[in-house]
Amino acid sequence: LGDAALLHLDPARIGIWRPAPARSWTPDAVARGLLALQGRGSGQGSMFVAAEGGGAVIDDFLRLRAAAGVDALSAWLSGNASGDAPVRKAVEALLGLGKGLTPAGDDYLSGALIALAEIGDARRFAVLASVVGHMAPGRTGRVSVAHLLAATEGMAAEPLHCIVRALLAGGEDLDAALAALDAVGHSSGRDALAGALTVLESVAFGSASRNCRRTSWRGRPSTGSAA
Repeated sequence: LGDAALLHLDPARIGIWRPAPARSWTPDAVARGLLALQGRGSGQGSMFVAAEGGGAVIDDFLRLRAAAGVDALSAWLSGNASGDAPVRKAVEALLGLGKGLTPAGDDYLSGALIALAEIGDARRFAVLASVVGHMAPGRTGRVSVAHLLAATEGMAAEPLHCIVRALLAGGEDLDAALAALDAVGHSSGRDALAGALTVLESVAFGSASRNCRRTSWRGRPSTGSAA
């Protein structure tokens, strides 16, 4: 601050945090986790719950763009859309959507990327990461771009990884994971969770469950089928 140093960091003593290796999972376990999440206020503060009529006031522009982005991504994940064109439509609709240093639409995309990395859907992760990485610098702010680019490498705030893993484990330690997520930004944690849920719902109830294997933190599949 001016000429006064408030914080000294020794780079030689700073470690780089990485998410722990992902756990194995099954579609049935994911379904149990999603059911466990119901009734715990999982959409509190999320723009995406509001866009679906969840109670909060949201203007029509945000509602329509959020719905268009979610619908396109859901169709792609479920296999009900041909090719990867819906990915670009989803990213165009969601990037920069909302207020704050990390707009809700950006948080949603980060959540979807982390969920894809955690479940080991390497192909879809690579497609979404490529589109987000290419488009983000021109469509949202610098702080949010930094978060999005980290997500394209399979990294985000630790509470987001924890909530996804709690759901993959059938709801294990879910309350603690939700409490930690609520401490992330004003509503960033819940908006990111909305993106993760879009992916996990396709895994639990759709064809995507047949395309995934256990994964490392970077989204590279390891040996052994989880389905």
